[in-house]
Amino acid sequence: MNETLSSLAVYLQIWGKELVHEIRDLLGRKVILIVSLGFMLFFFMLFFVGFYRILLYIRGTPIVGMALVGRLVGTVFLAMLTMLVYSNVVTAISVLFFSDDNSFLVASPFDISGIMIGKLVKTVYYASWMSLLVIVPLFMAIMAVFRLPAGSYLVMTAGVILYFLIISEISMVFVNAAVRAFPAHKMRDMLILGLVLIGVSLYVVFRLMNIEEILRPGRGALAASYLEIFELPKAAYLPSYWVSSIFVEFINGRNGWLWPLTVLVLMSAGGMLVYVFVSRRMFYPTWEKVQSEEKKRYYSEKFPDNPVLAKDVRAFFRDSRQWTQMILIIALIVIYIFNIYKMPLDIPYLHYLVAFLNIGMIGFVISAVGLRFTFSAISLEGRYIWLLLSSPFDIKKLVRYKYVHNLILIEAIAVLLVIFSNIILRPPGMLNALCVVTVIVSGITVTSIGMGMGALYPKFDMASPAEIETSWGGILYMVYCILYFGITISLEAVWVRMYFFSRMRGIDVHVPAVIVIVFLLVVINIAANLIPMAMGIRNLRNIEFSA
Repeated sequence: MNETLSSLAVYLQIWGKELVHEIRDLLGRKVILIVSLGFMLFFFMLFFVGFYRILLYIRGTPIVGMALVGRLVGTVFLAMLTMLVYSNVVTAISVLFFSDDNSFLVASPFDISGIMIGKLVKTVYYASWMSLLVIVPLFMAIMAVFRLPAGSYLVMTAGVILYFLIISEISMVFVNAAVRAFPAHKMRDMLILGLVLIGVSLYVVFRLMNIEEILRPGRGALAASYLEIFELPKAAYLPSYWVSSIFVEFINGRNGWLWPLTVLVLMSAGGMLVYVFVSRRMFYPTWEKVQSEEKKRYYSEKFPDNPVLAKDVRAFFRDSRQWTQMILIIALIVIYIFNIYKMPLDIPYLHYLVAFLNIGMIGFVISAVGLRFTFSAISLEGRYIWLLLSSPFDIKKLVRYKYVHNLILIEAIAVLLVIFSNIILRPPGMLNALCVVTVIVSGITVTSIGMGMGALYPKFDMASPAEIETSWGGILYMVYCILYFGITISLEAVWVRMYFFSRMRGIDVHVPAVIVIVFLLVVINIAANLIPMAMGIRNLRNIEFSA
């Protein structure tokens, strides 16, 4: 036992230092920190307002109000259970079998039980912290509506921690057994793909239900009817049932919270014993199996006509971080178009305004896609860029190849978004043509900015693609893209305003003003296409010269 505890303490101490280093690194990136905190605060407030209004509405429902409150809490924890299991399984595969420290740990004198418990704590942290964006607003909403004593929140917090721990224990036992039977890489990739598909499906289902209507005043009955749909199974074997029982006991002013808390303690203790037992017997042989898994290699009898494209395609499908992100982008496109479809466009001329502003939204989407693929294209060559820089392969030709490949991707996404959006919004002919032409031209420009900035600010020593996107060059790229679309929309807004005034009031369009606007747009796009590319190619040639 002493060896287990001492090994656990050393492991947690090392991991704690890693966390401190990550936090300090994040604090040094003030722009990224501010943006991230802004998004977190937005979702935090969104969940709080939603929970607060729903709790107020359904608490006042005659006779069944408090029962519906309990059902709401149970629904939250039951829905969270599925997502936590998925998140824990994906995280556990990486923490258990793909950690860089495994080679050192298995050869060290550390007790394997302590190391496995440390990996369990690490998995609980990485897989569950996002759930706090739901749990904490739920706590605050309950605090605001029911005014419970302070001690009750300590008990509920303990119940939530045990809830997280039990799910991680079950997930890691499953991972130990599943990876022994199936290839770890494929299993992780399929789980990530399934998570994206499930998330998109759930979003579409909830949007079709118009569940946001319950946030409007006077919709308490609708909130109650929605909760009736989610008839909860009284499954005593689920930790979500017992943690929600603790909440319900306190909300109803009863003192029966000790029994569900005791059950959670017993479930977590039993899960810990099973996890340690399974890990001691299965971790090392399973880890050896993962290390010996042979990756499929591709061979070609002839040199491809486009070697850059052949290499990029093979690297794309070999690296799950790239093709899973592409699937995520496709999912976001589906969600974006679906949101356009569900917008209330019954106000006259509102869909015309949305169609015009949609240019900026599409611009933001393709800029984000360009950040991940176009801006990162040069940096993804990594430390092996010297092979290309020292070869007779022309740098300008390399950039041109990568530019064309990424342009096809950016334009496909841009055209897809603008066509489907305009089919839904039905803008007039002139506005429709303006949107399509602007999006197509901006796709070309965004690709040039991304390729040029990526070559101007390369990051060849990155550990993951995320480091490229969050680098100083990535921030500048997004700033320039936002500035480009801001200027473009501002100029076109004058043109569109004159066009609609001409239709509503019979005022002629001022042709010289339109000519000036078109001239400025042409100059801006030419400059945004040529200058970054020229600077990026020059920078790569200087790297070649210094090498």
